[in-house]
Amino acid sequence: MKLERFLNSYLEPSEPKLKPEFKYPLPAEGLKQTADFIVQCHKEDTYSTNILFCYESSALGIRMCEVYKNTENRRTGNFIRLVGTMALLKKGYPRLILDGAIYNVNTKTGEKDEPSTQIVVGLGMATPEQQRVFFSRFNEGAGRERIAYTERVASEMPPFWGPMWRSQTTGVQLDTIRQLRDLAWGAYSVVLRETPADLDIRYRPLYEHSIFEIAGREHGLFARCGLSVPTAAQSAFFAAMNISED
Repeated sequence: MKLERFLNSYLEPSEPKLKPEFKYPLPAEGLKQTADFIVQCHKEDTYSTNILFCYESSALGIRMCEVYKNTENRRTGNFIRLVGTMALLKKGYPRLILDGAIYNVNTKTGEKDEPSTQIVVGLGMATPEQQRVFFSRFNEGAGRERIAYTERVASEMPPFWGPMWRSQTTGVQLDTIRQLRDLAWGAYSVVLRETPADLDIRYRPLYEHSIFEIAGREHGLFARCGLSVPTAAQSAFFAAMNISED
């Protein structure tokens, strides 16, 4: 991706398709696109444009949803953008989420700032062994790429989310997001090979928490950043990311 184009013309409201120059290569071969969605909201000076693509690997049984999102105040230029955020799921296994965000506003003070990149990774509904297998492989790869990170269990999150992995740096780190997407796919594949499936898993609590709880929190975060995004719009976005079979 070209930095100047990304900063000045990433997504525009009502675009029917995502410009190819803004899209990452898929993290593995054999993924067939099954659907796409556009979820868009306009309130006051804010446009939130969400483009989602759904894929499936028939060989591995993995379904993938990836997101390209621009929430931007058209008057102030404040933005929070998701670049290649992705969710992976194979029935009977935990759901992986990798959230790649780039923003030009301080999310605590709401003041305009230089662009920063934050990547968060979580493995919802995983057993302790699956968490160990995934993050052992994932962290090994992050270490090779010299990507600094932290891990913690967030007190505000239900136990089924487990520890959350986070990397936060200044600047627009597009290559880092791409590298971590590939590492996440590889580590998730190891979980599939080395841990048993649990076909009794019910993913509904995870999705309900996203749609009803996290959507409300993100509405507040956007408001602090000078962005007007109704909770309902965020709920619709999380609903579109639902890739479970429940």
